Amino acid sequence: MAENKEFYLVIKGEKIIVSEEVYRAYKSSDRAERKRKQRMWRCRIKREKGINNQWKRCQGNCEECQFKQQKMSDVSLDALKEEGFDGVDESLDVEANFIAREERKEMYQKLKQAISSLKPVQREIIKMIYVEGKSQKEVAKELGIAESTLSERVKLIISKLQEKIL
Repeated sequence: MAENKEFYLVIKGEKIIVSEEVYRAYKSSDRAERKRKQRMWRCRIKREKGINNQWKRCQGNCEECQFKQQKMSDVSLDALKEEGFDGVDESLDVEANFIAREERKEMYQKLKQAISSLKPVQREIIKMIYVEGKSQKEVAKELGIAESTLSERVKLIISKLQEKIL
């Protein structure tokens, strides 16, 4: 005798009878979403040697994870000092940040003045290469000059800008 099971899904608090296929498809997507959320919270660990600055999700049991236990363990100030941490957050050095920001502003002003002192053709070349991101080959073709000529002009323009800024 074939077993006649009924499958239900609860949607907005109401039980709805569905086929077995719909039930399994719904539950599998629901399960996949739960698993994705679980994986999202797993700790990230550095990959093996040879791959710089890449991380991967831990695949182990989070309750037994050595990384989680390390993260939750007591922190020793002596151990931190041995690792080179002196307790000073350099990003909080307001004065240094202010000075650096002011120096950047001053440098931008000098650069603006230096660019405005260039000939219009030279400004256009700088704009095409450094603002629009075109290659020297594209710019040379657009201006109808040899690429080597453009390269020499760019070197000349850069040296003029450096003289005026520095």
